[in-house]
Amino acid sequence: MPKADPQGFRIGIAGLAQAASQLLAGRLYALAAPDRALALSCAAGTIALALQDKLPAVVITDAAAEPLLQALEGHGVDARAQVRAGRLRLFRWRKLEYGMRLPDMDIQFVDELEHFRIPEGALLIVDPADGLMAQGDTVWLMTQLRTYRGWLRSSRVAMLYLLREPVGALSKLGESGVPGLGFSGFAQLLRKGSGAVWETMFWRFGEATVVSPPQELSFDPRGCLHVEEDRRRSNESRRNMGSVADHGQVYCTAQTVAGERDFPSHWHVVDDLDSMLALEPAPQAATCVLHAGGMQSFPKLAQTVHSLRRRCGKMLRIVVSEHGVRLRSVQERLLLSIGANMVVFGAADIQRIENITQALRGQWYQREIPEDFERAMADALPPPQMGYLPPAEFAEGVLDGVARARNLSLESTLLRLIPAPGVSPAELVHSCQLSRAGDLISMDERGIHLFLYACSARDVAPVLERVFPQALEQLFSDQVQYESAAAINQAVSGLRQHGAATSAGDGKAQVPPEGITEPMPPQPESPQPRGMKPAPLPMRSAGAAVRR
Repeated sequence: MPKADPQGFRIGIAGLAQAASQLLAGRLYALAAPDRALALSCAAGTIALALQDKLPAVVITDAAAEPLLQALEGHGVDARAQVRAGRLRLFRWRKLEYGMRLPDMDIQFVDELEHFRIPEGALLIVDPADGLMAQGDTVWLMTQLRTYRGWLRSSRVAMLYLLREPVGALSKLGESGVPGLGFSGFAQLLRKGSGAVWETMFWRFGEATVVSPPQELSFDPRGCLHVEEDRRRSNESRRNMGSVADHGQVYCTAQTVAGERDFPSHWHVVDDLDSMLALEPAPQAATCVLHAGGMQSFPKLAQTVHSLRRRCGKMLRIVVSEHGVRLRSVQERLLLSIGANMVVFGAADIQRIENITQALRGQWYQREIPEDFERAMADALPPPQMGYLPPAEFAEGVLDGVARARNLSLESTLLRLIPAPGVSPAELVHSCQLSRAGDLISMDERGIHLFLYACSARDVAPVLERVFPQALEQLFSDQVQYESAAAINQAVSGLRQHGAATSAGDGKAQVPPEGITEPMPPQPESPQPRGMKPAPLPMRSAGAAVRR
């Protein structure tokens, strides 16, 4: 029986860094790919790599087998011969006659995997996998993921979930960097024009968790995805990175490897961020590893990343190490947008940094580098306000927040909440416990308006449970939700006019409720457990789709 490759499987998109595309046996990964054609191309490329390495692959899907078989042919794989030889096995979802989801759906799914004898050491792709996970309740979801991971460890199978729906908070279930918690990797594959964009939300690599910037993808004539070469490079594009004198050299701030000894000859430890910027000659194709300190030092870190990238060009590899501190996701995305190749969370010793350096070999920074650092910071960081604002100021704050979030491809949500009978808008504002910069609240005579910065629609329910201590059904009788930027802009446009008219009149709506100051200074966020029950999902089981 084939054994799992110690190097694991790989996502089948040419040019992706190994650190953000490796699929290890015994681990669970997820890819949000709502576009069926993109999901098919990625799945076919991943399966093709496994079969080329003579490793077994299994697919569970709700689609007909023929499109996948044809896509594999584009990768040079005789798919039908692989099916006949038993190295490729295809199963198709089918609904059970009773059509209801069992409470122990995770156990049912694992039982079926064992019944169909998924081979040890195989690659298993589930498309779609949305129905295997209860969204909305982290505790329930983590219970299911533990069941799947337990089976994966015992069977030495690497499993990739393809998800068709945006997942919001689901992608955060592995960000703590704790081994065994949630997914080992989570990425998004989205359509962009005639091509696509791959974005690594987080990916386990060794003992570290990495985050990397979006990478633009193209299709080759066979329909296979690959990382798009940056055609905007000038004379750099004609130079081979391997021919640059400092290729393979590593420059690392002392804090990143505190306590380490016996550095390799190609390592250079510098005192701090200022020393990194003062390197002469400027590094060109080396790897610079920067330490992320406390939140107070983030502006200095960001400026160093931006200055290094502007000074040294796109061949330089910049890695930010979060060890002992965790940046907010918006801060990580800012670093990636102004020059960092990768943000790594977790312990960073010499060997792990060496592994990451090797995984980034040959990778260029693809994005355009903003010239104005201060403007990039202002456009990307959350708005400084938080808490209650009068309607007109609230409207301006919302428009600013939407623009900032869109600069980092983040979604925001605006809510209009109507009080339950006997509850006043002022009481709702007073009870709302906002703790994140950019989250705003206002009110008028009919209800309250709540803006959640960088919060997708799928995350709204648990956020409301966190910021309002009482049961929501006791506080609100109705809710209107605005998700798109256009809908939010239209909604606050009317609110801004209303606020201006009220201000010109008696001004009552401009006075904050008793006990509320405006604006509130940002406070550190303390996550709290969710208590929502999962919505029922259909239960399905696997039936053979292609038979020998």
